Amino acid sequence: MKLKKIITYVAIVVVIAGAIVAMDKFKPKESVTTAADVKESKTAVEAIVAKSTKKNLDTSYKATLDSSSNAMVSSKLSAKVLKVLFEDGDTVKEGADLIVLDQEDLNNQLKVAQNQLKASQNQLEGAKMQAASYGNQLISVQNQLKNAQNQLLVAQSQLAGTDATNEKVRLNLNNCQNNYNRIKTLFDAGATTQADLDGATLALKSAQVDEESTKSNIEVLKLNIENAKTNIEECKNSIEKTNSAIAIAHNSVEAVNISIDSIGINISNLKDTLANAVIKAPMSGVIDQKNVVVGQFASPGSPLAFVKNISTIDAVIKVEQQDIENINLGDTASIIVSGDNGDKTYTGIVKTIDSFADPSARVFTAKISIDNQANQLRPGMYAKVSVKNNATTQVMELPISALVGNDGAYFIFTAENGVAQKKEVKIGTISEKTVDILTGIEDGAEVIVTNLASLSDGTKVSITRQGE
Repeated sequence: MKLKKIITYVAIVVVIAGAIVAMDKFKPKESVTTAADVKESKTAVEAIVAKSTKKNLDTSYKATLDSSSNAMVSSKLSAKVLKVLFEDGDTVKEGADLIVLDQEDLNNQLKVAQNQLKASQNQLEGAKMQAASYGNQLISVQNQLKNAQNQLLVAQSQLAGTDATNEKVRLNLNNCQNNYNRIKTLFDAGATTQADLDGATLALKSAQVDEESTKSNIEVLKLNIENAKTNIEECKNSIEKTNSAIAIAHNSVEAVNISIDSIGINISNLKDTLANAVIKAPMSGVIDQKNVVVGQFASPGSPLAFVKNISTIDAVIKVEQQDIENINLGDTASIIVSGDNGDKTYTGIVKTIDSFADPSARVFTAKISIDNQANQLRPGMYAKVSVKNNATTQVMELPISALVGNDGAYFIFTAENGVAQKKEVKIGTISEKTVDILTGIEDGAEVIVTNLASLSDGTKVSITRQGE
């Protein structure tokens, strides 16, 4: 905009100067235009001889200001918007509440899940108590099995010990029987007394009682052995059943634990979802492009606003391929921004340069980082950028009054054999009074600097050189 203003002012000055020159040419003493020139309708102009000079290669670009970073504000769930806590232009901190979504359905789901968790926890306690009871029962049956096994060993040992005793009793019975038979024979023959016979009879009866007692003990021991074996089998069966019951109880505990874990995950997910029901600022910055109102239905991923970091601003420029070698990362740049209170200049640093050109426009995008702590710059503003580097080039420094046209199409007029020639040029650095011409004219060309508004390509001119 600055350039356009300068060119507009210059055009006005040129018209006025042209009118003055046209009036002056009718004065006989001061006129530099001959009568033949008047008849040929030549336009009076002033010109200078272009001379090249070596200057630092400061290249100028049009720029659009943009935020250095931005983040989209969006919902992670589908829900109705209850509150919107911001407006465009608000400054927010990362994590600040921006939008509140309807949470009633989620809260109900959370209560149901929490009740399910309590019921499952109670079920788990019951399953653990049952498993513990079966464990105690198993210990009791195992003790019973040990007792039965011990009883079997004792009975078997006792039975083994009766063999010798039984043999003694049998031998004693045989001896007593033989002695009784002998004495009975003698008694019947009158060879012994009644007392001897009674003694033999008593001894025989005692031996017979011992034999019966021994047989009875053996039968009792055999019965004890069978009972012990039966107890052992019953204990083993009971242990097997108890182990099966314990396994079932443990499976029940495991199943309830799995259910509790699943419910816990569901509760955690519901709490995370509830946390997402309050949409927070993804970064610190300024709110822009608000796209949400109370009552609308928010969908996951849909942009509801953007938060832009404008503490630093990027001036985005397009660099043509012939200039890409003249700009480097870290180069210093001057950024001129026009406003109601005039132009203001900022300093920035080239922070990025695209590695590949845009395939359609054949230009490279570069970004210049500008400190904006005072928040005077805003995304979307236009600016003029001049990138400074140590490279030098030959330029033609001309008065700004020599330049016509606008951004992207600049021209000058040269005088060749009394005729104005319109030439397209590429410009470099522009100041309030001068402009650097990079390409388009040759060293030594006569460049017209006045009355440009009256010229077109091929206009005949009467030239006065400045300084003559």
